[in-house]
Amino acid sequence: KKKKKKKIKLKTKKMKYTIVVLLFIAIAICVAQASTEVDHAIDAILEEVLSDDMGESMASSCTVTASSLNLRSSPSTSSSKVASMPRGASLTLLSSSTYSGSGYKWKYVRYGSKSGYAATSFISCSSSGGGSSSGGCQLAKYSNSQFQGKTIIADKGWRSSLDRIASYAKSCGVKIHVTSSYRSNANVNGAIVKPASRSNHMVGQAIDMNIVAKEGWCNSSCLRNPKGSSLCFINKIRGDSSMRWGGDFNTPDTVHIDSGLNVRSRSSWDSLYQKTQQSYQSKCY
Repeated sequence: KKKKKKKIKLKTKKMKYTIVVLLFIAIAICVAQASTEVDHAIDAILEEVLSDDMGESMASSCTVTASSLNLRSSPSTSSSKVASMPRGASLTLLSSSTYSGSGYKWKYVRYGSKSGYAATSFISCSSSGGGSSSGGCQLAKYSNSQFQGKTIIADKGWRSSLDRIASYAKSCGVKIHVTSSYRSNANVNGAIVKPASRSNHMVGQAIDMNIVAKEGWCNSSCLRNPKGSSLCFINKIRGDSSMRWGGDFNTPDTVHIDSGLNVRSRSSWDSLYQKTQQSYQSKCY
């Protein structure tokens, strides 16, 4: 009997020890998860305060480039939806930090009276101060092994789009030969298609190009009826809701790719134009 009682006591102690260990593990997991959320919350609150103290004029502005984008409560596609934002919606960047989650990079932003996280792949951000007056430069040189030809000068906020253009070119096995990017005005000698008075070239969100395809050189004539690897690339551009291919314009411009900002939001285009003009005049890039 005494031996049985000792065995029962030992089993009871082991069970208690196991339960305590499991409780500690559960508490540790909960604390870790809560800590992540608290970190985001604290960072967000601090950035809100700093943003209010500095004033909206010192904050950075962003624009939604996707046809529609969800504002999330945390940097994850599985988190609750705070709001649905249409293309062209204006956002205020509340934090300089970039968060990772669900395979995306995220920024903490304000949309109207609501704040939350937006995936950086579907927004374009720029400093509201712009140009050299705030110590920054709206324009920058961009390079990638998928591009050749003239050096690309582009709006800093359009770099993510250029990254995607490069990835589309790589996946289709082509190179992009750039013939034009940023232009300070709409005067283009020998232009096949007359530039728009509010051309996206003038805000650094457009390129003109030819394609160095597997099948050979593909220029404006070839791009009227693209085939093979050239068609593969063009279809990827068409499938990106934040871009336009000039071949789909009412007056086709087959060598052209842009953001469509001049169509989505004239006020955003006008604001960005002022900033890129400052950068152009200061030659800060």
